[in-house]
Formats: sequence, structure tokens, C-alpha cells
Amino acid sequence: SLSVTVTAQNRSFWSKVKSQNYGFSFRTGPTVLLGDLGGGPGKGRNGPWDINPASTRWMVGTALHLNPSRKLSGALHLNHVLLSADDHYTSELTRQTRNLHVNTRVIELNPMLCWRHVHKTTMEYQTALTMGIGPGFYWFNPTAYYEGKSYSLANLNTEGQNIRAGVNDYRQFGIGIPMFIGYQRIYQRTFAVSFELHMRKLFTDYLDDVSTTYADNPSLASAKGPVAAGLADPNLSGVKKAEGSKRGNPSRNDSFLYFSVTFTKVLEKNRAFFSNLDGRHGF
Repeated sequence: SLSVTVTAQNRSFWSKVKSQNYGFSFRTGPTVLLGDLGGGPGKGRNGPWDINPASTRWMVGTALHLNPSRKLSGALHLNHVLLSADDHYTSELTRQTRNLHVNTRVIELNPMLCWRHVHKTTMEYQTALTMGIGPGFYWFNPTAYYEGKSYSLANLNTEGQNIRAGVNDYRQFGIGIPMFIGYQRIYQRTFAVSFELHMRKLFTDYLDDVSTTYADNPSLASAKGPVAAGLADPNLSGVKKAEGSKRGNPSRNDSFLYFSVTFTKVLEKNRAFFSNLDGRHGF
């Protein structure tokens, strides 16, 4: 019958899953927020050339790896990422005067499809080029300091969300596209070290809480309090910006990247986890 066939197929699938070897990895490295704040010299630009080294922070992450074949494998990544940006660090005068800053925490869960190309094999180790892509699920929380205390900016409606007509809260949960490329060295087919560049394609412009225009500062102070008004417009000119004045660039979404060192270890004693990378051994 159909039910018996489906049950048999399900058992076959799970028996295959249970029979595979698994690996566990840990990674850490510096992070870069590519948004509306801070950045390199000159006008703000998309991409790594707008990186400001003073704003780098750190991330840590783990991953569970399933059944790496000679070229393809699957992985589930869980990462804790700290990001920062500060107008104080840029030499561009307009952004310096704007005087905004942010510290953003990101928690992400990324199922990844990974590809590996082995280009050197010896008795002691193998080296490979690795790449990966997948859907990403993340939560972020931008914060900033005001008079020595940190505040969550999403709750303060710094661009007049729910105060100005047509300006609504932004979502702190989102879906993105995580990608990475790396160089991996595999030792004795049971342990690997990788050097990786991870990039994120996101669909939000509020990773740094800055996107569009200034709200009316007295109205914001009345609705949300002096902390919200102070963090919304701390510009150094001494004169608050008029409502509708440019605060960010809504035509360009935010993103981030990080460089990591990744350590991968087989969870089982079976040495077959990496054994088929040279094409001479199989699962």
C-alpha cells in the first residue's frame, strides 16, 4: 500500500542520515559593518573599500557538518556577531559632523550548501578551495550610548517611526543570503583548519538604525523622551536638523562581512569524514 511505501522510504532516508559521518566546527574572527555610518575617507561607498579598521569587532560561531562528499556537503551554522560603526572614525566631514554611532548584535542561523575543490594532496595533508551559500535567518539589535548608558535604538524610533505619517517600525528579524569563500587545509583526514571570508546579502537598511531622514526633534522628544531625541540627532553643529533632512541613504541596504579562522573536527572515530577528498577513498 501507499502508506507502507512511504514508511519504507522514510526509514530509508533516516537510516542514510544516521549512517553518515558528522563534523563539528568552531570559528572566530573580526567583523565589519557596511552601512550608513562611519566608513573610509570620502563619500560613502558600497563594498569593502568603505571599511574603517577602528570599527571592527568580533564574532564566534559553530557549525554542524553532514556527509561531505568529494565536492559537496551540507552545514548548519549558528553565529553570534558583534558589529560597530561610528562617524567619529571617518575623515569625511559631513559624516563626522553628523556624529552618529551604533553597536549591533546579530544572531544568525544559516543552512549552507558547501562546495570543495581539492588542489593538493600529500600523505600528511590536503588543501582545498571552499565555497558556500544558503538562506540565512537572523535577528539584530542596534544599540547606542547616551550619557554613558546603552539603549536599544529600535525602541526609540529615532527616525520618527510611528510618529511621522508613513514611517513605521522596522523588523529586527530577517532573511538574508550568507556566502563564503575559503582556503582549507585538512590533516590526517580527521581535522581541518580554514581561513574564510564570509559575506552577507541583507534586505534591511536598519542594521545601524539609520536609513532615511531626520524626524522633528522636539516632536520626538515629546513622544519618546530626551534620550530618543539625543540619540536621533547628536550632530556637532549645535543646531538640530530640520525634519526631512537627509540622515542616511535609503537606496542602499546594509550588509556585513567577517574574516574567520575555522577549526573542523570529526565527531566520530571513523576517519572517512575527509577520506574521499582525494578521489581514492570513498564513504
